[in-house]
Amino acid sequence: MRKNLDTSDMLSKLKENLEEMDDRTLFGSLGITIEQMINHRDIIFMAEQCRGIILKKYGDVQGHCVECSELIVSRLIEMGFNNAHIVEGWVELDCWETCSDCSYDPHTWVEFTVDGTVYVVDATGDQFNWYMYEDMPSVWVKPELPRGWCREEPSNKFDE
Repeated sequence: MRKNLDTSDMLSKLKENLEEMDDRTLFGSLGITIEQMINHRDIIFMAEQCRGIILKKYGDVQGHCVECSELIVSRLIEMGFNNAHIVEGWVELDCWETCSDCSYDPHTWVEFTVDGTVYVVDATGDQFNWYMYEDMPSVWVKPELPRGWCREEPSNKFDE
């Protein structure tokens, strides 16, 4: 015979059972890794916090990609993404004639891998929006580089 439990009783029983095991045990028993426990929004929120620290300190993110990337890497490692690292790359500018003697600028961002997929985290890339046809969001967390970002140094269009 089935016992009649109201919703609050069922929730309190569930809570008691869940309190008896830690997150790693619970999710591990379901075949879920620590990386999968932390969702995309948590990483975006963390990157926004790091961006906020830079904005509060300097008033702008321009020229502070290394410092922001260092903050993001340390936070990702705290979140369990031990393979997070800084990438030194370049941004190929669309409107380079107006801003520089070079058609690209150096830039840094963060990458980490989960289940074979490389994720890119950048909280300062919008500093290049003046020189790009497509605006970069203030925080980028995706399994791909933004348009114009590259890991290998591009050729200078001024030299062509």
